[in-house]
Amino acid sequence: MKSILTILFASMTSILFGQQQHLSKWAIGFNQSIDASYRITKASSDLSWLKEQLDSSETWKMGYSSNIQVSYDLNEKFALSVACSYDSKGEQLKSTVLNDMSYYKTTYRYIGIPVMLQYMYPLTKGMLILGAGPQVLGSLGNVAHLQMNNSNSDTKLIITTQENKSIVFGAMARLAYQVNLDKSTQLQLGILYKQQLTTVTSTDLQRKLFSIGLQFGILRHL
Repeated sequence: MKSILTILFASMTSILFGQQQHLSKWAIGFNQSIDASYRITKASSDLSWLKEQLDSSETWKMGYSSNIQVSYDLNEKFALSVACSYDSKGEQLKSTVLNDMSYYKTTYRYIGIPVMLQYMYPLTKGMLILGAGPQVLGSLGNVAHLQMNNSNSDTKLIITTQENKSIVFGAMARLAYQVNLDKSTQLQLGILYKQQLTTVTSTDLQRKLFSIGLQFGILRHL
């Protein structure tokens, strides 16, 4: 009986020790980024004047991106991740051209599926991660926020419009630093760049959004 208990104890210890030393290749995580977003414009020769006017009157707008990801370690150096993301980006008019307006902002909202291949370089403390990959974005509607100042009173009018939905394709790149919180949980802090490769408008004046942001997240191996 004593020998049986000894064998059971040794087996349980081996199982527990093995679980602590050999983590699953699968991991789940959550990332949040605070972005500065803008756009690249392209116009036909007939609308070149409009492009110049927009480029001189519009400026960057703050936005954000949130995603839940699943990643798989291909080996000690590479990992592949797939996520479901929500993006809020856009542009706004410069304060010098607002005139009677308090503000004018255009916001583009997307649900996306980003896929990223990541290279992991170990450091003395932590790990450096370099990643890149494509993304597919489905528009939830483009909203323009316009607030007018009434010169005769303190009241303000807010007008919101929503455009048609669409599918756009893009690419992204990421540089991050990762540190272990425990044996299975990692904290990540990095810089995320996103660029749309297809336009958000179907007119002769095309807009391709891009953003750069500070990203932080948690990753936990299963």
